[in-house]
Amino acid sequence: IPGTAISVENLISHLFDFHAALASDGARRVVVAIAGSAGSGKSTLTRHLVRELSMLIPTCDVCSLSMDGWHQPKSVLAASPDPEFMFARRGAPFTFDSEAFASTVEALAASPPRAVPTLAFDHGRGDPEPGPTVPIPAPGRTQLVLVEGLYCLLRVPTWSRVAAAAHETVFVATGASEALERVVGRHMTAWNMSRERALERAAGNDKINSQFVIDNSAVDDAICVRFPHDPRFARQG
Repeated sequence: IPGTAISVENLISHLFDFHAALASDGARRVVVAIAGSAGSGKSTLTRHLVRELSMLIPTCDVCSLSMDGWHQPKSVLAASPDPEFMFARRGAPFTFDSEAFASTVEALAASPPRAVPTLAFDHGRGDPEPGPTVPIPAPGRTQLVLVEGLYCLLRVPTWSRVAAAAHETVFVATGASEALERVVGRHMTAWNMSRERALERAAGNDKINSQFVIDNSAVDDAICVRFPHDPRFARQG
C-alpha cells in the first residue's frame, strides 16, 4: 500500500473535478471503482461520497453499486464439490460470479450509456436478488456511478476487467488492526457472536481475503485515500 494517501475531502474535490472534465468532453456517465480490505470503510465512504457529490453536482445523478449482489447463490455453493468449504469461505473471490459482475461494470462504462440492470444482496435471505436498473441519463443530466467492493481493483483474470472498465479507481487504505476491529464488531452485531467467535471467523476468512486484496490489487494506478473512524462518516439512512 502506498505510504501516502489523500484525505476524504481531497478525494471529493478530485472526483468533482474529474467528473467535470469528462462531462465537458461529452461523457454522460462516469464510473468510479472503489476497493479496499475487509473493514476498510468502503461502503461507509461510498455512502458519504454519494451524499456529498449529489449536493456538489446538482445536474448529476450520483448512485452506488455494491459488489455484494454478485455473490453466488447459496444453491450454487450447496451444489459444489465441497459445500462446507465454500460456505466457510463465502466472500472469497471464487464465491462470486466475477464474469457477470465485470460484464455489468463494462456495460455501465460503455458509451453511449444505456440502461443497465443490476443485482442487490438480500441480507435477510443471504442471497442475491434483482436490483434497480441504472437508467440512461436524462437529457441535460449526467451520472456518476460508484462501484464498491473488496475485489474491484484486482489484477487477476476476469476481476481485472472491473478496474479496466472504470474511468477512475480508488483504494481505501486503513490500518490492519483498525480494519480487523471493524470486521469483528460487525460479526458480533450481525450474528450475535462472542468476540472470541468473531475473531475466529475473521481469521478464517476475512483476513485471508483482505491479504489477497492487498497483494493483488492495482493500487499503484489508483487514488489512495485514508478513511479514519470518524463520526462524520457514520451510517446515515
